[in-house]
Amino acid sequence: MDWKQYTIERRKTAIYPRKVALFYVLLMLVGEIGEVSAIAERADYNQAAVLGELGDVCWYIAALQYELGVESLDDLTPPKGWSDEVMLLGLFEGAAELQQIVAKSYRDADGVIDLPRKERMASVLGYLLSVVATLVVRAGGTLEGVLAANIAKLADRHARGVIGGSGDNR
Repeated sequence: MDWKQYTIERRKTAIYPRKVALFYVLLMLVGEIGEVSAIAERADYNQAAVLGELGDVCWYIAALQYELGVESLDDLTPPKGWSDEVMLLGLFEGAAELQQIVAKSYRDADGVIDLPRKERMASVLGYLLSVVATLVVRAGGTLEGVLAANIAKLADRHARGVIGGSGDNR
């Protein structure tokens, strides 16, 4: 599944409250990045679990892309020469930058995400997706495979009425 198709399919599994959509997806993105980091630092590193969590990170990147009304993301050129640890830090750095942009839009512009802010956020989302794509390959997967697996997991949860809630074993 390619990114464009994924962004369309992802919307079918979105159940978050519209009035706080931007905040919700941004907070959840940070949480999912934290889950990737927690799994990656374990001694019994589980590649399948990392790939699953990276799929969830993709879901929130796509959700932010949608909430911002951004048609496409910047070029997905993966960082070169970065260790996995530096890439994980890059995920946190990107998420922190997104949070700062949103926070400053409230401080300075009554919460309006103007065009320069939107463009910067789109650039950061493209950066995050490139880092995720690189980590996926290093964990033995493909981005297309992770996207398809993520949609399949969420579609199954949706069909069983357990898309809300917490935990991987729903």
